[in-house]
Amino acid sequence: MDFDYHLFVLSLCANVGYVTMTAAKKYLAENDVDFPNERAYVEVVANLKRQNSRLRNISVKDVQQALDASDQILDRSEAAGITILDHHHPYFPPLLRHVDGAPFFLYAKGELSCLNELGVGVIGSRSPSDFGKRIGEQLIGRYLIEEFDYTIISGLALGCDAIAHRLALEHQRPTIAVLPSDVQNIYPNEHAGLAMKIAKEGGCLLSMYPVGSKVQKSNFRERDRLMAAISAGMVVIESELASGTMHTATYADEFLKPKAAIYAHSHPNYASKGYAQSPTFQGNVELVENRGWLPLRNGEDIVRFDRQIKRRCAQLSRI
Repeated sequence: MDFDYHLFVLSLCANVGYVTMTAAKKYLAENDVDFPNERAYVEVVANLKRQNSRLRNISVKDVQQALDASDQILDRSEAAGITILDHHHPYFPPLLRHVDGAPFFLYAKGELSCLNELGVGVIGSRSPSDFGKRIGEQLIGRYLIEEFDYTIISGLALGCDAIAHRLALEHQRPTIAVLPSDVQNIYPNEHAGLAMKIAKEGGCLLSMYPVGSKVQKSNFRERDRLMAAISAGMVVIESELASGTMHTATYADEFLKPKAAIYAHSHPNYASKGYAQSPTFQGNVELVENRGWLPLRNGEDIVRFDRQIKRRCAQLSRI
């Protein structure tokens, strides 16, 4: 087993959240703890509570339920070819190690090695305009993929996400799909075939959720945060002001990622055709004009963006 099984069981216990897991991870690393029975887990949390009274105790029943759940998850994951990654796994995304609040476990299916490659997040509207599609394909396909050889990271959503994944596959490059669902029961269902193609052709499906998890509303923001965290940089193809894309953009800001957005206002071929005033581009306008994102108009802008990414990665490597 390539991950900390006892920490995994604790993560499935009722009343165990991020603070308890952080403390438990440190405690288990510093102490040689035996787990002969369910009560050993209860005692670990009780010891942690003595150091932090705000933590909540767990019961033997909680542990029994967590052990049953872990057995089901492990069996179903093995049957589906899903790998469970913890912070010590060699393919746990390296940039995620620099993020506070990173998930303790991830679920991955496909070619895991691409999780260690330098990747750029590409996101945008679920209903992109013809301009968004054309300029996105040009800048993403020709420059990010062909010239700079980035792995493309996106969220498998309709529209721009799917365009980004398919561009990578067309160029025979790996792509990572970060899901709001588990990696076996794909959301959205319309992209189950695309997900299978990604996993089979050198890419990877990645999720915070074990097999059998229901898709909750909160999953989408959590997915957006994870996608921003594992990306070396973020590109917005086309976005409305109120959208999931802007949530991901906010996380990219929070994580100090190099970030860029296609900017129709100054694009010589499209500025006079109304695209810049389209509601589907007002998120891009906000990002460039008010939040300091690099405007993407041509290959020279992509070169500047690439330099920003390399500079930021060099900074992180020294931390």
